[in-house]
Amino acid sequence: MRIFDSVHGLIPFEGNYAELRGVIDTPAFQRLRRIRQLGVSDLVYPGATHSRFAHSVGVFHVARKLLEIVRQQLGNDYDAEQGKVAVVAALLHDIGHGPFSHVFESALALAHEGGWSGSGEVVRHEVWTARIIREDTQLAAALDKVGKAWAVQNLGDKVAALIGKEDKNQVRGVYSEIVSSQFDADRLDYLVRDARATGVDIGNFEREWLLDCLRIAHNDKGEPHWVIATKGRQAVEAYLLARLQLHEIIYQHPTAWRYESAFGAFIASLLVQLNEGAISTEQVEGDAVLRFLSQWRQGKANTASYLAMDDAAVWARIADEADDFRGTEETSPATFWARFLTRRQPLPFMDLQPLPRDPGATPRDVKNLLGKFAKEARETLELHPGQLRYYVLSAYRESGPDPDILIQDRDEKSARPIHEISPLVRSIRGTYFCRVYFPNQKIFAEKREAITKLEQTFCAPCGAASMPSLGTSTSC
Repeated sequence: MRIFDSVHGLIPFEGNYAELRGVIDTPAFQRLRRIRQLGVSDLVYPGATHSRFAHSVGVFHVARKLLEIVRQQLGNDYDAEQGKVAVVAALLHDIGHGPFSHVFESALALAHEGGWSGSGEVVRHEVWTARIIREDTQLAAALDKVGKAWAVQNLGDKVAALIGKEDKNQVRGVYSEIVSSQFDADRLDYLVRDARATGVDIGNFEREWLLDCLRIAHNDKGEPHWVIATKGRQAVEAYLLARLQLHEIIYQHPTAWRYESAFGAFIASLLVQLNEGAISTEQVEGDAVLRFLSQWRQGKANTASYLAMDDAAVWARIADEADDFRGTEETSPATFWARFLTRRQPLPFMDLQPLPRDPGATPRDVKNLLGKFAKEARETLELHPGQLRYYVLSAYRESGPDPDILIQDRDEKSARPIHEISPLVRSIRGTYFCRVYFPNQKIFAEKREAITKLEQTFCAPCGAASMPSLGTSTSC
């Protein structure tokens, strides 16, 4: 089997990889064709209609190239089993995404924060991925067949443990870094794919040169891990800068956030109706989205109901609500937001800039401050959780669970984290966004002055913060 991809060209599934055909053909994986990579961003960038399926196949291709580099450099020390687990994990890493990808996950989080989720808990897509790999019978059978052909026992369980970052995960070092790290196959695919699909001619980096500069070193535990040759430092800088720029231009685009906020309000409205018994049992059973939300609020969501949802199911629910005219001007909140999403109505918003007073504030400091600001704003101004959204992006993490990106010294005997040797990386520590959205201009006019005053109580003197906000601040 061969797949022609818009980013990587011809991607063959030959030799041992031909066994993966059965995995790709399962309904759980084919469902990814019906889930858009960028959620509702096509309402801003019409070309952003690419799917999680294309991305997943692309990540598999990049992971395979990375593993070949590992195999060549490690020689007899190459761990074939860990490599096989890693490449399957790369293929399946996004199988747990809900409709509209991250947008659906955020909508459930906002509903939980607003108190409309009942017994429902927010579960990250990585956890759903691990559950689906273990619980979907067709996928589990396909992985079992691949495991037998490859002589890897419990392949599915090992893949699930790696993706879910479970304690029992035995995949270590560079094999794990290929699947999830600050320099992984996922980012090496989506940064290129998303820029190309949206038509954004920025955020480019020399991917092939970067791969050519990859080297293997061993840590104190004797585990192999990535280092970058000295000559690749500028390529790494471009890679990190690309991620920052694409977040600013695509992922956190203010108009895209409008529709994501509207989508969150729509899901919350459906949950309110379910909690109030305003939706009949017959309607719930006949609609994939309502069925999942009903189970989720009772703490009984399962993989079967989760996999039954895709973008088409959600749009069908939205269209049904939008067309539910009752011969009156009065509409339910769900109908209001559904009509907003189908008609692309304007949604007023404010860009805010509450800044830490410490010039040396870290991304974690900024996130903590924004959390306090959001809590106070929502309580004092009676804002819906989806109305005030914030996001903190670390272009590069100097500490945390993800390994550092290490640059070899010229003697090739030692390596240092890139932030220690790159002034550029130190200067792009991150950025953040904080926005408030309003259902209409009237509410916007009523709340604007109060929000501005609250923002000023959190705001540092102009220019004092090290992580500037994009857009125009309402103060400063």
